[in-house]
Amino acid sequence: MQNPNRNLRYLFYSFLLMPVIPLWYAIINFKVKQYHFFILAFVFLAGYNFNPGSGSDGEVYANLFKDFSNFSFLNFLDQISGIYSKNSELLDLYSTLLLFIVSRFTDDPAIFFAITGIIYYYFFLKLIYLVRSIVPVQTSKYYLPFLIGCVFIFDLFLGINGIRFALAFVIFSYGALLYLINNKANALIIAGTSILVHFSLFYSFLFLLLFVIFKNIGRSWLVYLIVLLGFVFAEFFAVGISQNINITGEAYEKRIEAYTNDEYIESRESGFQERNWYLVLDRYATYYYVFICFLLTKLSFVKFRFDWLANRLFVFSALMLIHNFFSSQLVDATSDRYYLMAIFFILVYLLYLYHLNNERRIFKIIIFTFLPILTLHVLVILRNDFLVVNPLLLIENAITAFIKD
Repeated sequence: MQNPNRNLRYLFYSFLLMPVIPLWYAIINFKVKQYHFFILAFVFLAGYNFNPGSGSDGEVYANLFKDFSNFSFLNFLDQISGIYSKNSELLDLYSTLLLFIVSRFTDDPAIFFAITGIIYYYFFLKLIYLVRSIVPVQTSKYYLPFLIGCVFIFDLFLGINGIRFALAFVIFSYGALLYLINNKANALIIAGTSILVHFSLFYSFLFLLLFVIFKNIGRSWLVYLIVLLGFVFAEFFAVGISQNINITGEAYEKRIEAYTNDEYIESRESGFQERNWYLVLDRYATYYYVFICFLLTKLSFVKFRFDWLANRLFVFSALMLIHNFFSSQLVDATSDRYYLMAIFFILVYLLYLYHLNNERRIFKIIIFTFLPILTLHVLVILRNDFLVVNPLLLIENAITAFIKD
């Protein structure tokens, strides 16, 4: 039996030689929490070597960081006191605090992105560890495609490039899943803090509160009916939201309008239509596949085994689907990132359901038909990531990766 504490020294030496070695070892031994340090250390190097593309969110944050380097403490207090006012040019509390704090001891955006990466991956690793914890060790390895789908829910470095939404997504998902597992109020508080990272998670949090209120819905036909009604009436609800957007307050109204005005949507849609076919296929394939699997799991002729957690995951996944039906009527296909919330929780649901039914042949069919879709998705993710992070990190040593210009 391996001794994690003894291995740490050897992993540290190998990190200096070639960081990808302990990174890989930490990934394949993910259940050992001590090894997560080497994943975070690799992310620090990746963030330091991050190269934001022209016009990307990363470039915006790099420019903002340079501006914050010239802020005095009084300037900062003046700005942050009105951060949620309609006229504020700042974004959310988390990014504003991080920009100011890091700019106190460095004016190098590379350090800012490195710290951003560590913060994001700290919570991301907690989320994946929580997902992994609901499946006992003795479960068949065939559950791994669902777990890999959860890991690759975003570009691996979106938490560095976009900073806000990816982190808010992870914190919300961690809090929501923790609540599904333990039913404790502190999990709701964790999920609620995601709103301070990105304002749009307020919308997601409302659906979590709906689950808290209606969590005893156990009849599958009723859940299907709610999903169907949500799908049919999504456009009407979206119109209602648009017409009553002022009730959210001036700050949120301004932020929502920025994503929902006609000119912005048309420009984003035209960009989406110019994508390569495999990017468009990747955008929809996973979503529709897991949606179909979700619908199949409670059909009477399938007769899967369920328990209390599987039922809770089923109901919450249904709410996330409705969540996405509504959002898809409000924003364009590129801005609509809530579909990822539905995919993530359905994948967790399928992963846990497979644990309960791993002897069923139909689940093996589901997994093997999912593999080509997952493979395409992972390749697209890696393609995007190597555009912003130097692939030489996979072969060089930690010292040259850190000291190079």
